[in-house]
Amino acid sequence: MSLPAGPVLAAVAPLATSDSSGGLAALAVFVGSGVGGLLRYAVGLAGRRALINLGPLGAATTGTLFVNVAGSALLMLLIAFAERRGGFSSEATRLLWTTGAMGGFTTYSAFNAEVLALSGAGRHGAACAYLAMTVIGCAVGGWLGGRFGGWLGASY
Repeated sequence: MSLPAGPVLAAVAPLATSDSSGGLAALAVFVGSGVGGLLRYAVGLAGRRALINLGPLGAATTGTLFVNVAGSALLMLLIAFAERRGGFSSEATRLLWTTGAMGGFTTYSAFNAEVLALSGAGRHGAACAYLAMTVIGCAVGGWLGGRFGGWLGASY
């Protein structure tokens, strides 16, 4: 089932205006999302192979957990670093790295599907453990990334 053309065109129309910043912003998000998605794929595969199987959660969730925690840390590192340096050099640069690359890198939708699959399979304890590990891990990763980015930004 496809969306009606009206709402789709209305959502895309601002990107096609003569204002070059709209097109540049869209291009930055597009490129960043591609880079982030490729990185997510590579890191997810490596995570599944290298990290310890998380016991009752299974190896399939390990890569997703890793990219969500790493992505939370990296996003906050980028933001804190930029803030310490006076902000991103442009709105397109901010969108490239935050909305684009980190949005493409993290996998909340995959995480959600995996939690629901564990729960649907009657593995409620594993679903709750995975949920808690992800939320706590991402919060801690984000906090650490923000602290490190602030320190790094002050150091250069």
